[in-house]
Amino acid sequence: MGRDCARARFPEWAIATPEVAEAWCRVDSECCTAEEFCLDLTSTPGTPWNRSARKVFIDDFLAVGVYGCRNREKIGTAFDRHFRTLKKQYTRLEEDAEAEAEGTKVDRSMEEQEHAREQRRYNRRLRVALYYPETRKHVPILKDLGPEGMSSDEENDVGGTLWKEYGVHRMPWRDKAVTHNLRVLDALRRRYRSEEGQGERRGARPRIRFLTDIPSKRTRAVPRLPRNAYDPQWLAGLNTLQRADLQHRQDNHDFSHDPEIMRFGCCTLTGRPRLMSIFTGL
Repeated sequence: MGRDCARARFPEWAIATPEVAEAWCRVDSECCTAEEFCLDLTSTPGTPWNRSARKVFIDDFLAVGVYGCRNREKIGTAFDRHFRTLKKQYTRLEEDAEAEAEGTKVDRSMEEQEHAREQRRYNRRLRVALYYPETRKHVPILKDLGPEGMSSDEENDVGGTLWKEYGVHRMPWRDKAVTHNLRVLDALRRRYRSEEGQGERRGARPRIRFLTDIPSKRTRAVPRLPRNAYDPQWLAGLNTLQRADLQHRQDNHDFSHDPEIMRFGCCTLTGRPRLMSIFTGL
């Protein structure tokens, strides 16, 4: 999109303004061409403009003919993921430019720490799911959730203790079955690192994570998940445009675990846990 690297700002011609995007109506042609490709990075992938740009991208990808993939759905999914990356880059670059013009600097230290925790949480769960044959069926849904599907948290100051406490923020869009599935994976990881398992016991000190009523800062749901990954009440409250943006699948994922796994993974958590209830995350 007219950039030399990811740190370069987007040229004006490559970004559709909200006014232009909202005024555009698909009649005889798409919103842009492959040669003058243009996205609305101030909005979501499901807007009419961005859906049109998505079609332009897929058509051109197939027309070039140098890539092995010929599946429109897979190409579209790859485009949607890259769109989210571009949007994050665009938002950060615009914030930095605005701050620089005012002689200040954007402080993202807390945001980056939280993102790093979510990434580590995702990596731990993925490793556990891949390790046990009984949990490998959950690997695809974990990859679909990604780090964005992990709950955010906030450190609670508990001076003089040997562990850290983190309050788990609620994700209104995520179904309870997803949360329970992730908690079982966390319990398996604890077992693996305990005296019963074979895992390495060195590393960071334990962290207590307790449920709170604080909604997660990550209010946007992860799109294109199976229908039963979303909370039914939350899903029913979406309007037509929001559903179009979500693009949820019609299939359902079996979030249940093998009975043998549940011997170690079954756990409950309400409110603040006791010391013995230390677990790796929600």
